[in-house]
Amino acid sequence: MRDEDKEAYRSALRDGTLSYKSIDELLAFFKNNKMRIEKVPKEFFKQKGVNNILTRLKLRVCYGKRSWEGLIIGFPGNRQQLSTKYVGTPYLRLILYPILDLYLKLQQQSARAFPCLYLLGERFLELIQYQSLINSAIKREIIFDYS
Repeated sequence: MRDEDKEAYRSALRDGTLSYKSIDELLAFFKNNKMRIEKVPKEFFKQKGVNNILTRLKLRVCYGKRSWEGLIIGFPGNRQQLSTKYVGTPYLRLILYPILDLYLKLQQQSARAFPCLYLLGERFLELIQYQSLINSAIKREIIFDYS
């Protein structure tokens, strides 16, 4: 496999050519269940540890049912674009710790518990488990939701 294939997702994300259809459908599910979805406040991206690479993803905060509240990270793209052929381990490692930093900062600066971290994408869970990054990086319970 060519190295440029592994960068295809990152390039498409930067160019804005990926579909948000499945993410928008999942966000509609939250809204239909009386949850309020808001963009992550821009001040979080000015803090140390949270980098701008995350701003290309669909970042939202979910409010409402306390056991459902948390941070939503939407990974655009279809099943092919989110396959291991196009998304490499270096990219996932690059974004995983900033995601966790953002989630912890959101919890710390809010009066809410935010027990959930949602990673949304057509096959994102399969991808990140395949790359073995979840088991090595996460020490807390994280809830995944994907279509």
